[in-house]
Amino acid sequence: MAEDKELTYQRVYHGTPYESGKKLLNGGKSAVRLVKPSKKDLFNGPDPKRFRSIGSLGYGFYTFLEDPDLARVFAEKFADAGHVLVLELLIKLDTDTTLRFDSSFEDMKRFREFLNRPQYCKDIGYLREKYSNTKIQKSLDGALLELYCALLEEYKIANIKAICMPTVSGVGVKDVTVPNGIEVLIKDLDVIVSDNFTVVH
Repeated sequence: MAEDKELTYQRVYHGTPYESGKKLLNGGKSAVRLVKPSKKDLFNGPDPKRFRSIGSLGYGFYTFLEDPDLARVFAEKFADAGHVLVLELLIKLDTDTTLRFDSSFEDMKRFREFLNRPQYCKDIGYLREKYSNTKIQKSLDGALLELYCALLEEYKIANIKAICMPTVSGVGVKDVTVPNGIEVLIKDLDVIVSDNFTVVH
């Protein structure tokens, strides 16, 4: 979310178990299901009956920037090797509607300021009671980002449609925390240029 508007087109890769991948391959962009919980939903905590578990960047469609191999290895954590599909799609990232924690110091600074503002301490405290960060999943981070995006929209500052973040993704050497890729969370179908996806693995 930079000061000067700029549009960039990039290829991202989504790894998924085979059956889920077939549905996306057949339906393309229209098969992507996105949810947008309210702040009330967020403060109520995880609700598996209504929403899937919240990811480290919040709710949305998770992809890896320019790295099909990382998408494949990540997907194989949830399915047997050889039973995953890696799909390629073209996206457009607008600096006005994208949080670039991979490259924008301004975005990092603004998020840090949000976390330290006294008026949000109570809300952040609620989220800490409902969500937590573990080695496998950073649900608290995801909930905080959801709240941040909701507040940006509420105060008509920005409508965040994508989030980019360096990731470790738990697929490297054990206990090494150096980032091994960049995740791109798609929160709005507007971001996706491709009507149909391509299988790369």
